[in-house]
Amino acid sequence: MAIDVSHWDGVIYTPEWKAILEAGHSIVYMKATQGDKEDPVFAENYQNATDAGLAVGAYTFLTALYPADASIDFFYKTVKKALGRKTMKLPAVLDIEESGLKPEYVTKALAIADKTFNRTCMIYGSKNFLETHLTLADLSTHPLWIAEYTMRDTPNLPNGCQEYAMWQYTDSGRLEGVQGAFDLNRVSPEFAKKYAPKLPTG
Repeated sequence: MAIDVSHWDGVIYTPEWKAILEAGHSIVYMKATQGDKEDPVFAENYQNATDAGLAVGAYTFLTALYPADASIDFFYKTVKKALGRKTMKLPAVLDIEESGLKPEYVTKALAIADKTFNRTCMIYGSKNFLETHLTLADLSTHPLWIAEYTMRDTPNLPNGCQEYAMWQYTDSGRLEGVQGAFDLNRVSPEFAKKYAPKLPTG
């Protein structure tokens, strides 16, 4: 299981992250940037969650108000600054949901992100938005983080996608020992096996 957070959730301190981990959520994605703006709590939350033992990833909220190349460059530099000498094991994510985005912008940003991070990045968004803003080739070759709030056992996937890596199934989840509501996500077995930290037993 995984959660995702941004400045809307405020600073989350290490004891709370440990409670989140104990509740079974060992992966967290954090908003790092939006255009040329760094999320004000990203660096502190990254350090606190890492100290608590979670696997931490980062995403950028794509906005058409800022050029794609400059946006991805700022995203990369912000993540590197927070990590220091460490390496982010989780794939970087492009949050694709702003209404002003054009398909050409998204395609360009994704190609730049793959090259900049030197790996295949993950895409986040709803089924309909992703289908209208990405090519079938991009959808089929990038890990999918699908957003769909439903009571069904599985989400509806965009055309071209056979499976999801993560599924954001609620934006109002509650976790014991932590105040507030969170975005909660189910994680595919393959993604969890590859990225979830090995937790102590006994």
